[in-house]
Amino acid sequence: MSARRPRSDDWWRDEGRWQAKPRRAVAGGVGVAKPGKATSAEGVALVTGANRVCTTAVASRARTYARHGQVVGVDLGEKTAVAQVQGSGDEPYLLSLYRRDFGDYTADCDCPYGCGEFYWCKHAVALAYVVADMIDRDLGLLLRWTGDSAATAGEVEAVRIDADRLARLVRPIPSIDVPSLMAAAAEVAPPPER
Repeated sequence: MSARRPRSDDWWRDEGRWQAKPRRAVAGGVGVAKPGKATSAEGVALVTGANRVCTTAVASRARTYARHGQVVGVDLGEKTAVAQVQGSGDEPYLLSLYRRDFGDYTADCDCPYGCGEFYWCKHAVALAYVVADMIDRDLGLLLRWTGDSAATAGEVEAVRIDADRLARLVRPIPSIDVPSLMAAAAEVAPPPER
């Protein structure tokens, strides 16, 4: 069998013709140790929503951007996040992420790929990974992201447990003597005869 002849649409196979530009190093970016691995319900929903509107290649590049701190200047507001993401270009891209009331998310980015209703760019997905990590770590940021009025008013307080209730919670559970309980129950209500 002879070798396959190159076709005109095989430009993407040729290693020397096109190479992605390397991303520019950024100082002061927000780095995430495990992008896309959220623990809170809201963080998981955000990551799932972002992964639903991108390809696996875009998600992979977004994880790289989030891991290496390419997301800069994240401003988390009530149901919104605004940031800049430095790619391979000279200027960082400005993007925003919005949480809708009915549980899904929209994004907007000024990169050439852009964001639409059914597709997001790697910059928007990277911001989603960073926001998911931020709201997993900080209750105040989580409440602000979800639009909770207590967080916006600055009234977030720690949960306090009464000392007596706490002592009852940490007390060991007493052991139960099952045979003696069964014998006492049989005296009160004898088992039916066969």
